[in-house]
Amino acid sequence: MKYRGQSTLILILIVIMIFLGLGIFLLSFAGSIQKEEYMNTYTNNLLLSLLRTDTGYQDASCKQISDLIGCSFSNPNWHCGEAGSGCKEIGENLVDHYINKFDDVKNKYNYLLVARVEGRTDTFVVGNESVLENRGDRLTANEVLLKDIRGRQYYIKITLILEKK
Repeated sequence: MKYRGQSTLILILIVIMIFLGLGIFLLSFAGSIQKEEYMNTYTNNLLLSLLRTDTGYQDASCKQISDLIGCSFSNPNWHCGEAGSGCKEIGENLVDHYINKFDDVKNKYNYLLVARVEGRTDTFVVGNESVLENRGDRLTANEVLLKDIRGRQYYIKITLILEKK
């Protein structure tokens, strides 16, 4: 029993080696994220954040940006609270305001947000429409909202396009 201290030391070294090996093994699976993949995620999260942004209005048709977009198709002249403008105009102004709060977008990208209801000709468009004509380096995020418009449910397809300046 005079080797008790050495046995404990060897056991501690074995445990440390197991943890180091496990750490190296797990780090080998952690790949670095590519710039393009990061920007695609950024664009998608920007669109989701924008749609869920609270507008400050209490009316159910005007509570979030997504509600304003839906309202612009169902009743574009609906007045949100005491505002003098219709929900379509308020929506366009707020989308522009909130997207320009993001310095990356404001300084490096032109943007275009387009919302369409399938089977209808009217659209909700905010931003630089020349983005559609140019075929430069661009990122796209899509989202589909289910909204009730005049008693019927419609899918509103929303696309955010970011194009490098």
